[in-house]
Amino acid sequence: MKGLFKKDKLLFEVSNLDKDKLYDVQIKEYSDKRTKSMNSYYWQLVTQLANVLRTSKEELHEQLLKRYSQRDYISLLANINPSNYFPYYEYKNTFKHNNNTFKSYLIFKRSSDMNKQEFSILLDGLISECKDCGISTMTPNEIAELNYIENASNYN
Repeated sequence: MKGLFKKDKLLFEVSNLDKDKLYDVQIKEYSDKRTKSMNSYYWQLVTQLANVLRTSKEELHEQLLKRYSQRDYISLLANINPSNYFPYYEYKNTFKHNNNTFKSYLIFKRSSDMNKQEFSILLDGLISECKDCGISTMTPNEIAELNYIENASNYN
């Protein structure tokens, strides 16, 4: 059994399983992930903006995540390296508690883990920054639509 199920269908499927077998089960809420075209458009704009700002795509991507992605605040024992667990983080402070030293960090969500709404917020922030730098933010579909309208008006 694999796929997306609403609760009633899931319960029906589970009731039909062999009671004498062991099953490895993982159930998580469905999340509407970003589309490939959204991701492609994002990286196209990141490349253009990185060129204008004279920085790498990777550095710009990290900056955008820190400005526009979801974040959590965590504390770890000071001897634990957060990069072993989180690709995008920012050190905040150090404190002591019960004779232990801790460091606190902001942890930023990776774009590959974002749902469609979260990725849209990231993309909207990027679009805004591109517009501020004079970069065209038209999607390929918008360009094709304008070309179609222009070509149609040339025949009239």
